[in-house]
Amino acid sequence: MSDQLFQVDLLTEDDLTEVSAQVTPTPEKEKVVVAPVVKKQEAAPTIESTENTPSLEFLTEEEADITEEVDDKEKPGQKKVEPKTTTKKSDTFKPDSEYFKTLAQYHIDNGDWEEPEGWEEGKDTVEWTPEFFADIQKKQFDYKIQKGLAEEKGSYGSQYNQLLEYAKTGAPVENLYSSFQEEQDIESLDHNDIDQAETILANYYESIGWDKSEIKEELDALKDRGEDKFKSIAEKRKGDLVKAIQEDRKGEIEKAKVQKEQNDAYWTNFNTQVREFIHKEDAPEREKKAAEEFFFKQKYESNGRKYTEYDKVSSEIRNNPEKFFQFGKYLMNPEKFAEKTKVEKEVKKNIFSNLRSGQAELGNKKTTESPEFQGASKKSGQYNPFEGFLKR
Repeated sequence: MSDQLFQVDLLTEDDLTEVSAQVTPTPEKEKVVVAPVVKKQEAAPTIESTENTPSLEFLTEEEADITEEVDDKEKPGQKKVEPKTTTKKSDTFKPDSEYFKTLAQYHIDNGDWEEPEGWEEGKDTVEWTPEFFADIQKKQFDYKIQKGLAEEKGSYGSQYNQLLEYAKTGAPVENLYSSFQEEQDIESLDHNDIDQAETILANYYESIGWDKSEIKEELDALKDRGEDKFKSIAEKRKGDLVKAIQEDRKGEIEKAKVQKEQNDAYWTNFNTQVREFIHKEDAPEREKKAAEEFFFKQKYESNGRKYTEYDKVSSEIRNNPEKFFQFGKYLMNPEKFAEKTKVEKEVKKNIFSNLRSGQAELGNKKTTESPEFQGASKKSGQYNPFEGFLKR
């Protein structure tokens, strides 16, 4: 076609016909194409212009979520394909004897457990069941707690531990105060000071029973041997003094422990005998049970101390002058009170017995009515008291 531009309004009719023939294409013969037979496929979605569709790498998190939500929606004519999930069978783990033994060895190697005595020789000779392992685990835990408590008490010093040990015996801890003070006074003395060294030596010789004249004579003799020798002996005697004070205190603590053991044994035996007397008494079982609870059941608590009904009543008696007086009267002659109680019980028992026998006699006793009344009572009708008199 020519590049020449035409102005329609300047063309003639023949010119227009010629131009129209050049522009309008000649229609070709329509070809018939036979389409091959193909399997039906899913219709592809119509994609419009992607000119304004942003790239995924520039999407914000919110836009990406929206995009995923749109993609997940089932499209028209498209069957939703579920993702295939594969399940793999796994055997359930069952710990055996070797597992528990290995675990125990791990705890020992890691420092969590204390290695038991004879561990290397004995670990392969036992059956490591779950119960056996749990028992060892509990014992290790308890040991660790006890060890921690012992270390904590040790950090307080020997004096604190001795006071605690002494208090457990029930003895007053004030008894040890003078011993601690004496030890502290000796420890504070400096044997390198000549005057304090003399004080140390004087206290030492006094503690072993020397009199004042003997002590003075000995001190003068030691001074004549030189100051260094005097201080050296004072240092040694200071250690001896401290050791003697500590030994005396330990002896006092041991004495309190022995006393506590004797007291515990005495009261255990005493309480056993009280229980025996309770159950030997001729009384109903409910009274025996009430008596045992009165003396032995600790049903009250105050300031961390538990006490029985007997303790409570005893305290009330001590704090009530009238009750205390009545209790004192009983203590003046307990045998008389016991005899009086016994007589009262016998009287009550006899009264009760007589009442029961009297009721039985009344039930069996014949009536004192006249024969006429007895005969009339057997007849039917109204009783006439003059019936016998009228028959005479």
